[in-house]
Amino acid sequence: SDISIATINSNGVITPVSAGTATITYTVTGTGGCTDAFDTRDVTVNPTPVAKFDIPAKIQCFSGNAFQLNNQSSISQGKIKNYAWNFGDGNTSTLQNPSSKSYSKQGNYLIELKLESDSACFASDTNRVFVTPKANIQIANTPNVCLNDSSVFKANYNGGKFISLRWEFGDANSSTTTSPKHLYAKAGSYPVRLITSSGQNCIDTTLAASNALVW
Repeated sequence: SDISIATINSNGVITPVSAGTATITYTVTGTGGCTDAFDTRDVTVNPTPVAKFDIPAKIQCFSGNAFQLNNQSSISQGKIKNYAWNFGDGNTSTLQNPSSKSYSKQGNYLIELKLESDSACFASDTNRVFVTPKANIQIANTPNVCLNDSSVFKANYNGGKFISLRWEFGDANSSTTTSPKHLYAKAGSYPVRLITSSGQNCIDTTLAASNALVW
């Protein structure tokens, strides 16, 4: 018997060791040391596929998130017949190489790849990804004031987490305070936006629904 392929114990149970074909002989020895019976069988051990995939950037911002999936799975003999991806958000794919995966909500997601070979052998691999929270901030008001009066800007922060913010008032001036006051030098209509950073270099930009007006 080729023990590099498979072994057999005293009860006749064959244990695979590695892929390949071997001839297994099972011998029954009597009490006197004589061979009472033996049997020979050819045994084929099919290779198990190796499931492996990599995700270069496992932490991404909510805005524009797109996780690249690099499938590096292999098999020494035969073929991988089925690929089953589970993206952890209720979505799946049977493609060998999905280009990327995007998520519509923040959070942690476990991505799993399951393989089946043409000899019905299975393997799997997993990776966890994280979509960072969006700041979820809206500009609450758009000032409508007379020239020489200060415009006061406010926002609804909705419990959103951020580490920095910047108001841009549409006249090349800005502020990093939460509820800033700004005095416009000229009458006009000014687009206002609020830019926040929630960490991991994640930037969210909120544009006011209407321009600030100065009369």
